[in-house]
Amino acid sequence: IKNGRGRIRLGDTLWRVSGPDLPVGAQVRVTGAADTDLELTVEAI
Repeated sequence: IKNGRGRIRLGDTLWRVSGPDLPVGAQVRVTGAADTDLELTVEAI
Protein backbone atom coordinates (compact mmCIF):
# COMPACT_ATOMS: atom_id res chain seq x y z
CA ILE A 1 0.00 0.00 0.00
CA LYS A 2 1.47 3.32 -1.04
CA ASN A 3 -0.02 6.73 -0.21
CA GLY A 4 -2.91 4.92 1.52
CA ARG A 5 -4.06 2.98 -1.57
CA GLY A 6 -3.07 -0.34 -3.12
CA ARG A 7 -4.17 -3.79 -4.22
CA ILE A 8 -4.11 -7.17 -2.51
CA ARG A 9 -4.66 -10.69 -3.81
CA LEU A 10 -6.98 -12.86 -1.72
CA GLY A 11 -7.29 -16.30 -3.24
CA ASP A 12 -7.86 -15.74 -6.96
CA THR A 13 -9.30 -12.21 -6.59
CA LEU A 14 -7.47 -8.87 -6.72
CA TRP A 15 -9.00 -6.25 -4.38
CA ARG A 16 -8.46 -2.51 -4.06
CA VAL A 17 -7.38 -1.67 -0.50
CA SER A 18 -6.90 1.37 1.69
CA GLY A 19 -4.80 1.59 4.82
CA PRO A 20 -1.39 2.60 6.13
CA ASP A 21 1.59 2.41 3.75
CA LEU A 22 3.00 -1.14 3.83
CA PRO A 23 5.73 -2.97 1.89
CA VAL A 24 4.99 -5.66 -0.69
CA GLY A 25 4.41 -9.00 1.06
CA ALA A 26 3.27 -7.50 4.39
CA GLN A 27 0.71 -9.59 6.26
CA VAL A 28 -2.55 -7.73 6.87
CA ARG A 29 -5.91 -8.17 8.56
CA VAL A 30 -9.10 -7.09 6.76
CA THR A 31 -10.90 -4.58 9.00
CA GLY A 32 -13.74 -3.49 6.73
CA ALA A 33 -15.27 -3.70 3.28
CA ALA A 34 -17.36 -1.49 1.01
CA ASP A 35 -19.30 -3.81 -1.31
CA THR A 36 -20.25 -1.10 -3.78
CA ASP A 37 -16.58 -0.34 -4.49
CA LEU A 38 -15.19 -3.85 -3.86
CA GLU A 39 -12.66 -2.20 -1.57
CA LEU A 40 -11.15 -3.55 1.65
CA THR A 41 -9.70 -1.64 4.59
CA VAL A 42 -6.62 -3.34 6.08
CA GLU A 43 -4.16 -3.02 8.96
CA ALA A 44 -0.76 -4.64 9.52
CA ILE A 45 -0.60 -7.71 11.79
